[in-house]
Order: sequence, then C-alpha cells, then structure tokens
Amino acid sequence: MPNYDKEIELLAMNPHEFSPVVITGDSGNGKTDFLQKFCKKRKCLHKSEFEEQSTCECIKIFKSSDVCQNIIDSISKAEPLKWQETFEPYSVVIIDDIDMLAAKTTTQDILLSYLTSCNKSVMVTSETDIKGHRFSSKFSTFFSSGVHIHIDSPDEDSKLAFLTYQLAVNNLFVDEDALLWLAEQNFTSFAAIKGFIKTLRLFKTDSAYTLEDCKRLAKSYITI
Repeated sequence: MPNYDKEIELLAMNPHEFSPVVITGDSGNGKTDFLQKFCKKRKCLHKSEFEEQSTCECIKIFKSSDVCQNIIDSISKAEPLKWQETFEPYSVVIIDDIDMLAAKTTTQDILLSYLTSCNKSVMVTSETDIKGHRFSSKFSTFFSSGVHIHIDSPDEDSKLAFLTYQLAVNNLFVDEDALLWLAEQNFTSFAAIKGFIKTLRLFKTDSAYTLEDCKRLAKSYITI
C-alpha cells in the first residue's frame, strides 16, 4: 500500500481532532494494514498511558460483524447497553469492515447513538463510501464530518516497492527481469501479492526465481 506514515503519525498523536476517520478501498488493498500501523504508532506515542492499562489490551481493532453480534446478544438478553462495555477500555473505537452493517438500519442507529455520545475517537474501514441507500442518512452524515482516506489499487511503483519488501523479509530472491515483470502485472490487490509470496515460499529454490518461474507461479494472482 502507499506510504501513509506521516498521516498515520498525525492521527496517532491526536485522533480526536480528525475523528471520525473513514478508510476506503477495495478488498485487499491495505485498509486493515493501515489500522494496524495506526495501532502500532499510537502505542509508541502513548506508551506511558498504555502501561497503566497493563491488565487489558491497550488498543484493539473490532470487526463490525462482532460488534453487530454483540448488540444483538445484548438486546436478546434484555441488557441493551451491555455491548458498549467492550469499547470502554479504549479511547479510540476502531471498527473494521463497516460494510457489514449495510441495510441493518436498527443496528446502525444503536451504534450511531453510542458513537455520537461516547466522547471517543472513531475509525472505520469500508470498501465504498458510507452513503446512499446502504446506510441511514444520519449514519452517513456522521461519517461525512470527518477525514476520508482512500487507498487505491496498487500502481506499478507501489507494487514494485511492496514486492521488494515482501521478498526481502521472506529471504527470497528473483531475477531482475522477473521482478520488473511482476511489477507490471495486474495483481488484483496487495493481498494477492502476499499470496504470491507465500507460493514462492512453498516452491522455494536454492537459486533466484527466474522469469519463467514467476510467470508459472503468478498465474492465479493476476488478471489479464
């Protein structure tokens, strides 16, 4: 994914100033990776604060499907506010894949009521903009008031940088012409590149992978 180090550091220093933050992009392009980098940076910048919370996780990414299920379970047990306890230890509410709440207007309203009154910073990821018939107008309006970051599909430079990094950390080597060929290919996402690297590891060779090796092993990860 593109380098968002500067933006991530600014968000980690003062997430409340930019809240709510919406990170959009196609599946596999690095939205969750962005959240993970944010969490890591925030831990570094607020280490002393988190050390005081040693009995619990200092920061956590919640899946929207889990949030939705917690809300349903709380209501079914006649404890409508019980689900909110999962967010209480954290100053930032982070929800991955908010698309799971599309068309669930009641759940959206319940979650929105909490997010607008909890005095916490909010970050979410979504494959598309949070607007239209998929989300209520109030839900859309709330998220339109914050920062939106779109993570594009990998371009050639991004693919080359990502491939080079992934090969290095996995101690894998490819011929230069093979690396350039890979960077030119239409990988469907950064996740597909990770999958290709795993395939290289499975078919590990004592020498560098050739162009023919890469063409053979990359077939299922690229589109023509």
